[in-house]
Order: sequence, then C-alpha cells, then structure tokens
Amino acid sequence: MGNVAGFASDPGSSPITIQVQCSHTGESISFSTFAGEKVTPNWSADQLKDAIQYYSGVPIACQKLLLRGQDLEASTTIFEAFEMNPSLLPGRGVCIYLYVNRLMFPMRLGPFETTTTPLKGEDFELPAASDDWWRYSFYWTLPNDTLTRFGLNTEKIKLKNLTEVGGQCSPLQKLTLREEDYERLNVPRAAVACAWSYQVSHWQSVDLDPYAATSETWQGDPASSSSVLAFLSTGGFLYFDEEHKVISVQGLRGHRGDYEAPAICFGGPQKWLAEWTLSLLAQGRFQRCTMQALRAEGARWYCWLPAGEILRGQNDSVFSEQPLIPHGGFVYLFHEDPSLTDPVLTAIDRYFPVTPGRPDIGPPAESVPQDDIYRALAAIGDAQSFASQAPFEDQPSVVDVTGYTTSSFTMFVPHSGEDKDGIR
Repeated sequence: MGNVAGFASDPGSSPITIQVQCSHTGESISFSTFAGEKVTPNWSADQLKDAIQYYSGVPIACQKLLLRGQDLEASTTIFEAFEMNPSLLPGRGVCIYLYVNRLMFPMRLGPFETTTTPLKGEDFELPAASDDWWRYSFYWTLPNDTLTRFGLNTEKIKLKNLTEVGGQCSPLQKLTLREEDYERLNVPRAAVACAWSYQVSHWQSVDLDPYAATSETWQGDPASSSSVLAFLSTGGFLYFDEEHKVISVQGLRGHRGDYEAPAICFGGPQKWLAEWTLSLLAQGRFQRCTMQALRAEGARWYCWLPAGEILRGQNDSVFSEQPLIPHGGFVYLFHEDPSLTDPVLTAIDRYFPVTPGRPDIGPPAESVPQDDIYRALAAIGDAQSFASQAPFEDQPSVVDVTGYTTSSFTMFVPHSGEDKDGIR
C-alpha cells in the first residue's frame, strides 16, 4: 500500500478508464479513480497494482500486469507502454491483462499436514468445563517439568520466573468429520469436539534440548520433541471427548506432497469484513501470525473460526453478513494495527474455509508458469481500447441456507467446498 501518496495527476492529462481482465476468474473489473485521484496515462504499474488490489482483492505480490503482450515494469507508465501521444488516450479506456499467481499465499492456503504430538490430557491444566467454552476463548497451562520430560529446554522460561507456559484456545466446535476421516486424520474415535490452540505467549523462550536423551525423565524421541515445540510455537488442535477431556493434541506443518498423509485442505480466499475483526478483537481472538512462510507474504494477525460460528456485533446483535465456514477456517489480516477499518488498507484481509477432500497435489507454491505461457494467455488484452465504463462496484451479498447473508466478492477465488456434511 506504499504508493497511495504518489497518486498525483498530471494537469495536462485527462482521466482514462482501466479495464482489467483477470486470469483467475475470467471476468473483468474497471475503474477510473482510486484513493481520491483520477487515473491518467501517467500512472505507473505500481500505482495500478495498488488500485487493482483494492478493487479485486488480489494481493500485489500475486499480480503480474501485461499490456500489448509485454510485462509492465514497476515504474513503467501507461503512456510509456503504449509508446504514443497521451492526447490520444484520454476519453478512451485501456485494457490490461492481470495474471494471478494462484499457487502462492495469500491466494492459496495449505494444505497443512497434521502431526500428532505425545501430549496427553493429564499434561494440561485447564479451567473447569462450562458452556462458555462453546462461545468464548479459554486457557490452558503446561508446567515446565512437562516440557522437560518431552525433550525441551526451559531455562529461558525459568529466567523469567515462570514455572509454566500457557496458551489460549478458540471456542469449542463440534467435529464435522465423517467416520472414515477419524482414521485418516489420526483423530481418536472418542473425540466429539475440538478447539484451535494458539501459540504460547513465551514460545521464543522454549528450545529443543540437545542433552534431553541423557535425562532419566525424557520421554519420546527427537521427532516427538519437535512436534511439541511446533505445537507451542505455531499452534494446533486440541481434541476433546464427551467429558471435555483432552484426548489428542495435533500440530500443523506444510504439506510434503504425500497424497496419503493426513492433511487439512482449504478453499480459496474469501473477503473478510472489518466489522467482523472488531467483534473478535474484543474477545482477544486475533493472535500474531508466527508461521514464517505466511509472515513473509505479509500476514500479521490470524484467527481460527469454529465451524458454523455466528459473529455478533454491539449489544450481541447478529451481523447481517456472515462468513461461510461449515467446517471452520482461518482469517488473516495484513496490517500491523488489527483494528484498522480503512477499506484500502484492509482490502486483502481474507479468510480460508476448511473444505472437504484430500489435498490436490500440484506444483509447489513458489512455482509460476513460464513467461511464454502467460503472455500467450494475455493475447486477449493485447493493445485493446474500449469505451469508458462505470467504475467497478462490489457485488451484492448472497443469502445462504441459514438465513444469514454471506460476504461475496467475485474477484476472490470462489469457495470450492460444496459438501457441508463432513470432511472427506
């Protein structure tokens, strides 16, 4: 978003309309203004990308712009790309092709493999179970001795005069698994509910202990020790039985390409509303994103949404629009201040719903098609002009089967999970 201040129109240039043809939807958007400024032939590709991010929801990092079959470099202006007198452009439109890299975050999330840790219910100290667990966050603690037993070094924790680490959980949710999924995802048959557990508050102070194997109290092996450390640093799922006892603890890690590996899959990104953020902030539900791969792409805060959660605003009133999360999902915010409501700065905040099915094993997220492939796809946008159109308007919300409306934004990749009965 660093280019908004640079939108200064040239008095000698008349406004033009930009039409963007999007590779990920096959649809187009158009606009003639952004951030209070009218588009002119003197706009650079960087400025266009900021506007496209706002109007389409496609992050700048996932955009590649093509005009006349050529890449638009960051500082290249529309006038320079056309190599013609700008007086011939005003009053007409310019067609640009947008190639979207859908293989990388934040256009795609996961899949994540699940890893079962050696932690057991008796290792945790939990508050007394109550109905509030189904609506509000709750907390747990693990004593230092438990961490040491699993091969972790807690000396830095002790230097802070702490005898334990603690974590926050999301509200509970009933499991939406089918029978065959319990074995596939290594979930105990006795589990009836789960909660997402965020990273612990002092996760940076816990390390693997290289001398753990020499300890008489050490349990497990290096792999199990690593799984506990990953759970503490990035979070994971707690599974509960009917008596609200923890019977399994699972962490997440990047998918390694094994089709048979237990994995959680996600649909495409969906638009997240700022009013929903404020509601969850009041409950302390948003936490710092600690997954380095996601932070590198701009994610700063995240939150787990339990399956079917209904979000509420002031006076406990139900929002007229609701996220579609029949199996739960993750929300990601891309700004340091989570309370921001500016539509430009929150344009790419999004959530990813958990979807049925096994992972689609394809190219790694960092790979992109070769230049000749996407340039060929851009032929439709080669040196076209068109009559000026009205600025793009957000699509209306659609009503889902629950009676509430679901936020819809056509430029986001549509939610791919249609089966709401369970996870295949």
